[in-house]
Amino acid sequence: MAQSITRRHDLPLFNGTQDTEDMFLTTMSELDKDIVNELKVDHALYQYLVDNKLIKFQKDISTDITIPLLDKPNSTVKDITGYDDVDLTPQDAFSNAKFLWGHIVGTQMYNREEMTKNSGKHQLLDLIEAKTEQLKTSINNHFSEKLRGEQDCDGRSILGIGRIMKPGAVVGTIDPATAGYAYWDVQQSFKDPAAKTKWSLATDLRKAHRHIRRACTKNGMAPDVYFCGEDVYDAVLDDLENKIQMTPEQADTFKGYEAFAHNNLVYIYDSEMDAKTTWAMNFKDRAIELRIHADTNFAMQPWEITAGKAQTKHRNCLLYAAVVCRKRNLNGLVQFA
Repeated sequence: MAQSITRRHDLPLFNGTQDTEDMFLTTMSELDKDIVNELKVDHALYQYLVDNKLIKFQKDISTDITIPLLDKPNSTVKDITGYDDVDLTPQDAFSNAKFLWGHIVGTQMYNREEMTKNSGKHQLLDLIEAKTEQLKTSINNHFSEKLRGEQDCDGRSILGIGRIMKPGAVVGTIDPATAGYAYWDVQQSFKDPAAKTKWSLATDLRKAHRHIRRACTKNGMAPDVYFCGEDVYDAVLDDLENKIQMTPEQADTFKGYEAFAHNNLVYIYDSEMDAKTTWAMNFKDRAIELRIHADTNFAMQPWEITAGKAQTKHRNCLLYAAVVCRKRNLNGLVQFA
């Protein structure tokens, strides 16, 4: 199919459907002004991060994110008297954890046949709405899956929170099994640590949650989110029946979700969480942090003619994001029996 005139879109329009295609592109361009920053994960955890301003929107990014870890004590610290010599041994205080940005792309397409069959105003608007909602929903769902997943960051996918919470997993290129890095792991709570006996969900729920919170509390920093499987979440609700009191703001944050705030903690049910499992996570002190590149948050690229297809055009929508772990041992895992 030959292409002829170009109007205000710097793109040749299909012969015979110029008016419809011009209206389509103009309307899409107007909608683009509203779709920027449209990342909206339909999950209570994401809503909590948004409402508490715990997502870092970053203007400048590089290939990786380097997090310095203060993991070695200064061996020169000692008691002295009189003319004692000081220790001048050079100190290397830092190791670095490194995290890569994840890159998500979604593609919108249209063809001449669609323009011909949707030339009516209402038909065209329905087509535009369908294509826009499909893209937004698909990217948000994909991001939600990756955010909670167990994958490592590899320059394509973001680091999944599930990997941070997996005992012994390499995170930020650091292996907790390496000598000197045992601290770079999640805390685990057992009824009998020596025998690694699990707590009973039926009888030890409160004790287990208190124990993991204490294990994860360092220098006044403690977990603020308990991520629970269905059975654990239901047990918490049964235990706290008639005791939960939320502010109007908290109630609004979790409206429509299986989640609530109580006693400075947020409890969230996640359908993908393993049974008899709680993740105790620290977001408020940024032990785990979600970052989004401010200029690539649903960033629409120009429309292009699709190579090899006679009557099709496309454009890409981009999202760059990263999950960073600053202090892994401020997070913990409880697996009940």
